[in-house]
Amino acid sequence: MSTKLFAIILVLAGSSAFGLGSSTEIEVNDCDSLALNSSTSKKETISINNKFISSLLISVRATNVGSNGKTASKCRVTWSIFSVGEDKRRTQLFQHSEITNFADAGAKFLGKSSDGSKILLDFWTAAGDYTGHQIALYDFSTKQGVMRPVNDRITAKLPSCDYATEIDSVTDQGDVILTIPESNYAENCPNQGKWLLKMKTNQIIRLKSEHGAAPKTDH
Repeated sequence: MSTKLFAIILVLAGSSAFGLGSSTEIEVNDCDSLALNSSTSKKETISINNKFISSLLISVRATNVGSNGKTASKCRVTWSIFSVGEDKRRTQLFQHSEITNFADAGAKFLGKSSDGSKILLDFWTAAGDYTGHQIALYDFSTKQGVMRPVNDRITAKLPSCDYATEIDSVTDQGDVILTIPESNYAENCPNQGKWLLKMKTNQIIRLKSEHGAAPKTDH
């Protein structure tokens, strides 16, 4: 995978982009080069230390389920989140699995809400210079996890400026604040303000209208 995929702002195919701040990330690469039905995996433990959890374990596993010389390359990617107790015992909090044509995948820990009850992660898959992103949130107060795609859901409706969608924070209510700063790749492409991704309903609402741009809602 090209190293530019892991810059602070990740430039995606076309006009969509998704930028991420620095934080803990793991990745598995070249799933299509594995023997058929073979797997590769990575794990990372993160210290949280609040009233809800001591440590968090993130796991990404990729299995080659297609590239045998007869069928197109496909990989089954499974993302898992575990809590880790002081006795090192693991409890699975959230898991998502999908089959993709992309050979690379990973997960990035993006932070937690101010009250510590929510944790936010990015589950991604990639091939070449394209990366697809899904936001994963786990709520310790309700003991439920949810995942929502972001990708170009906002930028596709904006002027063609190679805008980058960035994650700002997660609220105590479990909604995710996104921002779209001024484009680094085109002129006359101003800051597009803040947007709210409602994780429960998968709706994106514009929080702040700037430079005369009309508010938009994504369903």
